[in-house]
Amino acid sequence: MKFVKRCSQILAGFALLAVASIGVSYINTGSASAACSPALPTDKGTVTNTVSAPASGSYRVWTRLKTADSTKNSVYMEIDGTTCNVVVGGASLTANTWTWVDYQSGTSTNKFNVTLAAGSHTVVMAGKDDGVMVDRVIFTQDTSCVPTGTGDNCANPPDTTNPTVSITSPANNATISSSTTATATASDDVAVTKVEFYVDGTLAVTDTATPYNYTINPASLSVGAHTLTAKAYDAAGNNATSSVVNFTIADTTAPTISAVASSSITQTSATVTWTTNEAADSQVKYGATTSYGSTTTLDSTKVTSHSVSLSGLTAGTLYHYQVVSKDAAGNSTSSADATFTTSAPAGDTTAPTVTITAPAAGNVSGTVTFSATASDNVGVSNVQFKYGSTVIGTDPSSPYSVSWNTTTVADGTYTLTATASDAAGNTKSATVNVTVQNSSILAEDINQDGHVNLLDFSILASNFGKTGAAITNARADINGDGSVNLLDFSRLASKFGTV
Repeated sequence: MKFVKRCSQILAGFALLAVASIGVSYINTGSASAACSPALPTDKGTVTNTVSAPASGSYRVWTRLKTADSTKNSVYMEIDGTTCNVVVGGASLTANTWTWVDYQSGTSTNKFNVTLAAGSHTVVMAGKDDGVMVDRVIFTQDTSCVPTGTGDNCANPPDTTNPTVSITSPANNATISSSTTATATASDDVAVTKVEFYVDGTLAVTDTATPYNYTINPASLSVGAHTLTAKAYDAAGNNATSSVVNFTIADTTAPTISAVASSSITQTSATVTWTTNEAADSQVKYGATTSYGSTTTLDSTKVTSHSVSLSGLTAGTLYHYQVVSKDAAGNSTSSADATFTTSAPAGDTTAPTVTITAPAAGNVSGTVTFSATASDNVGVSNVQFKYGSTVIGTDPSSPYSVSWNTTTVADGTYTLTATASDAAGNTKSATVNVTVQNSSILAEDINQDGHVNLLDFSILASNFGKTGAAITNARADINGDGSVNLLDFSRLASKFGTV
């Protein structure tokens, strides 16, 4: 009898060997391989075919059988004369139905696996049970695939090819000081499903669409060296990692200056100290005004605790100074202006002079400027301003002044004092009496008892003719012209009896 060999091929990872029916009543007797011992039986016919394995590895062998007797369903198979006398099938099958089997010797758990080298192989099949037909044999490396129908569903082999991926930007060893886009290119024999970007080995972002990008934000990374890699995946889980790209986050933040102070002050020298939150160099600008004019030699040693000595100063002089520090990356910062006064010359016993220029004696309300002029034979250190015994503020430089919010005190008469001091500790004060009047009490109600009456007339009369500091009750100067006169009497008379 004749048989028809339908095809013999391995397609992308699986082998298909299709032969005609094998059995006494279906094929002629052929020749068996002589390499196996014992040799295949030939009494029920053999068929030989050649297959080509695309790659070396382990293959699962599936055979499609059909038999009229469900208990007689086995054939022999020999591969390259080394895999010998394998009995394909042998377990009970459904009669007259094409069935795929991947086991041998009648045991369904005894899978038929064979190791093949890439290239051509000879497969010999021989009849064992009468009436068994074989039309297809599949060699596949995908052990998870179970053939159905003619087995075409196992025609596509598993994807074992890794993608390729590389980082195109930034360049290796780049320095980054602002937001920068990192870009990777990736390709795959099927398709790339995603690209992961890793910074210092930690996943930073996943991008699923080309172009594959990641934004490097310097604010979220520490200053210094970092590494960047990209990892590409395909749908089969194959992946590849790019070469490492090294980059450096630049330092663009200036140091923070704190604890600025002056100490060890003499007639001709002083020491200025401060701290920074990172190592930086040290320098001081100084002079008689906020324009400074003098600068110390730069100390380039990078430290966090700074100390600079000033020399060649003038005794009894107010100095302004400003400290400057720059870190290793070149970021520089300066402090606010500060002052100190050098010690007075020995034997200075001359007190400064001081004059209050505002406010004048009289009524005040709201916020007023309290100012004074002062001078000294060596130099004025500062002028202190007070109402009563309460200090409003101190000004170390001319023009000397402070702001006084009179709404923070009760209405009434207050003595304002301006005290000038020099470096030797000599002081001089000037005073002025003012009346705070922020409420609705009439100016003519001199004693502020809520009535304009004879008591107010008595206070005004006792101060009549007095001026300036001689006025014992500043409210008696009702019109605030600096003297108690008929104008004040006229004002009081116009409101006399008012409640």
